[in-house]
Amino acid sequence: MSSARNVLNIIIIICVCFNWGSANGAQKRESGEILTHTIELSSLFPSSSSPCVLSTRASNTKSSLHVTHRHGTCSSLTSDKATTSPDHAEILRLDQARVNSIHSKLSKKLTDRVRQSKSTALPAKDGSIFGSGNYVVSVGIGTPKRDQSLIFDTGSDLTWIQCEPCVQTCYSQKEPIFNPSSSSSYYNVSCSSAACTSLSSATGNSGSCSASTCVYGIQYGDQSFSVGFLAKEKFTLTSSNVFDGVYFGCGENNQGLFTGVAGLLGLGRDKLSFPSQTATTYNKIFSYCLPSSASYTGHLTFGTAGISRSVKFTPISTITEGTSFYGLDIVGITVGGQKLAIAPTVFSTPGALIDSGTVITRLPPKAYAALKDAFKAKMSQYPSASGVSILDTCFDLSGLKTVTIPKVAFSFSGGAVVELGPTGVLYAFKMSQVCLAFAGNSDDTNAAIFGNVQQQTLEVVYDGAGGRVGFAPNGCTTNLNNIAVRNSKMSFARNLLNIIILLCVYLNRGFTEGAQERESGRVDYHTIQLSSLSPSSSCVPSSKEYDTKSSLRVVHKHGACSPLRSGKAVKPDRADILRRDQARVDSIHSKLSNNLEDRLTQTGLPVKDESKSKEDLGSGSYIVTIGIGTPTHNQPLIIDTGSDLTWTKCRQCGRSRRYISLACNSKNKDIFNPSSSTSFNTVSSTSRVCRDDIRSTDIPCSATRCCYRINYNDNSSSKGYLAEDKFTITTADVFSGIHFGCSEKEANINDNTAGLLGLSSHVLSFPSQTANKYNNIFSYCFPSPDRTGHLTFGSTGISSSVKYTPIKSLPKTHLYGLDIVGITVGGKKLEIPSTVFSHPRAIIDSGTVITRLPPKAYAALRGAFKEKMKNYTTTSAVELLDTCYDPKGFDTMSVPKVSFSFGGGTTVELGLNGILYPLNASHVCLAFAGNDNDGDLAIFGSFQQMTLQVMYDTAGGRIGFAQNGCS
Repeated sequence: MSSARNVLNIIIIICVCFNWGSANGAQKRESGEILTHTIELSSLFPSSSSPCVLSTRASNTKSSLHVTHRHGTCSSLTSDKATTSPDHAEILRLDQARVNSIHSKLSKKLTDRVRQSKSTALPAKDGSIFGSGNYVVSVGIGTPKRDQSLIFDTGSDLTWIQCEPCVQTCYSQKEPIFNPSSSSSYYNVSCSSAACTSLSSATGNSGSCSASTCVYGIQYGDQSFSVGFLAKEKFTLTSSNVFDGVYFGCGENNQGLFTGVAGLLGLGRDKLSFPSQTATTYNKIFSYCLPSSASYTGHLTFGTAGISRSVKFTPISTITEGTSFYGLDIVGITVGGQKLAIAPTVFSTPGALIDSGTVITRLPPKAYAALKDAFKAKMSQYPSASGVSILDTCFDLSGLKTVTIPKVAFSFSGGAVVELGPTGVLYAFKMSQVCLAFAGNSDDTNAAIFGNVQQQTLEVVYDGAGGRVGFAPNGCTTNLNNIAVRNSKMSFARNLLNIIILLCVYLNRGFTEGAQERESGRVDYHTIQLSSLSPSSSCVPSSKEYDTKSSLRVVHKHGACSPLRSGKAVKPDRADILRRDQARVDSIHSKLSNNLEDRLTQTGLPVKDESKSKEDLGSGSYIVTIGIGTPTHNQPLIIDTGSDLTWTKCRQCGRSRRYISLACNSKNKDIFNPSSSTSFNTVSSTSRVCRDDIRSTDIPCSATRCCYRINYNDNSSSKGYLAEDKFTITTADVFSGIHFGCSEKEANINDNTAGLLGLSSHVLSFPSQTANKYNNIFSYCFPSPDRTGHLTFGSTGISSSVKYTPIKSLPKTHLYGLDIVGITVGGKKLEIPSTVFSHPRAIIDSGTVITRLPPKAYAALRGAFKEKMKNYTTTSAVELLDTCYDPKGFDTMSVPKVSFSFGGGTTVELGLNGILYPLNASHVCLAFAGNDNDGDLAIFGSFQQMTLQVMYDTAGGRIGFAQNGCS
């Protein structure tokens, strides 16, 4: 193996030597980049009379809570008269106590805990080698269930299947046609129902009546159609994912290009689509990967389970009001590393959408012309061939074993850049006719369509609730390491061959051209084995389909994995596939156009368009108000990602004498009274949760109750018993039987707060107890003291610009671990050895105020910051903050930007609020501190998180950050 590495090293060195000049020429500094903040100093000291500005997200988003600074003007804890500003030195001392507790906790040897995440997985297969309705899934329908092969389609809303009896005509399908009379869970829908009324938006046709039963009719752009009864039935994805009463069409008159399949699974945005009907479980989230070959399987996954951590999101845009398409904003195209000169209005005027049923991506004429010309220039060494149908840029690759093609990447709004796989660039008819897999629209006003050829091998994530679509590479596989091990020899040979080929390409291109096409050594070309363009006849299952919950197998309907295939596979007519594809595109463009024409009626129904040990409490700066009990009793709770158990102060007025009693006077009249709640119950000392999760055997208590005791490192404490009651987040988000601590005795706890909301990854934390609805996902934004932020449970409202980093498991704790890999000050990356952060790693914590860094990292940050701030007068240190300035006499300060880089390629630029900690008008300090020991882990504190949206996806094993999270 060492000799092989030496060969590789020699080749790489040769490449570097031959391209030294061009590589230097290719290195560019971003021009005009602003590397400083300009701060109005008055903004550092909000007045106590400043009005409270409410967060629009918390006000308008479901499952969202207002978050206030407990000492700020928005806090419900302050009286009408402004309260005294907090003692910053005290806050910092409490903060350090918390940090010490965390460091102490992680230094002890405790047993690691492993928690298995829940997931539903079904395999997904690739539907025709490229034609309309390429991709098929198998869904169980009825009781007993009958497996039905359905085309899945993001451009359609109503799910329908063929049903017995066929009143006029039914096309041929593989499985027996579904017989409603054989299912005990089937029933028709009344024509007076709301669902029947909704058909006009889902199908383009109003529902009609037949003996009081609702009749649907849907016609497609290629004149295919389905007519039948609107019904409700049980749908089974997996044995653990069964949905009763799903609306679907039971078609008794069906005709068109659906041969082999039983019907269609509608994945559009209308309320009758399958994602909308299962939204309470999956929150309108689904993802898929379309395999690159008919011999491979991909997946269709409902919910967030298994979504890649490297997904980059772009907002869903509105194409035409009332349509259910998933709109996108394309902002640029790159070919071979060079961004094409395409005016922004070329894409913004007609808009764009992503569609699972369209095969070839369609571009506005000017955009396609630019793409075609750039691609042809890069492919000039290959002989051209005649065009086929809509594909006019083709090449004759006869006699070749490999072909080198330029990479193609699409840029979408929100900063998402999607590099297409090689199968997303070329469409192969035969060796003598391999074409560029794009086509131009005939009209500048026609919307661009990102088709399924370009989506192949990508994981494509639809977050309907979050209003975004995401992309990640290698979407059809999960365990790449195992694949690499099994194919190590082959992979090495391919890599060696690829490097040699790339070397030849670079040497033949010349230094000047090479400098234009490479940025910092990035390779802008794919090297493809031409034999891979011809699909294999054997089926290779996707590993993901077996490992991921809520996942359906996706197959190409003409491929080796298709359940529709019997005997020898018949190659489809690709020219005919393209003609069908164009019919679909024309239909979409027609639906989106401003001047809609009536459609022909071939089914007797009108067809029309409707297109419109000690814990660590710390200073606990941020609180939320949650309703507890029946009737609801609002309680202000500190939110804490470092704590497990949620608890609130309880008064015991009127309860049995066996309970420890609190004084029942006017001072504690707002304290939660369990006797006033009809849904309150105590937890038995013999219960599993008490035995396994509380471990209260050493806590003095009554024989029947489960007792807890939490001692915090700042000498505060809470002691009481475990209970369960109803928790109300919003009127629509109410949870019964939530376990929490009913505290009967507290020491040194702020009297204004009722208790604490535990948000760690522990089984008793609030996110874990509500995982069935929110899937262990929550996000927040910490505001400045004069504004509100939000705490949001679930994926609703998460920014499309969130950048993710993996959660790193830390032994002995349920804290959220991170990998810090670098820090930048004023645009310059600090010289910090990687080992400084890799041992002992870092966590993110809502309760720690000031970010703590390893000593060497903090020294580098402080040195760089002081150098940038040398024009300002220094002043004395305060507590743990040793880099302070006296800004008197200045109206503004210029402060260098500070960015943190995390594992997974995520860079987070801190807001100006996250850099300076203002104590008073003459004392402003760098808001970071160094740890005492190299072995103490770093902590990314709440001050640095301020104004960011911070998203915790425990099920997905990732944490995300986005700017402007409070607005």
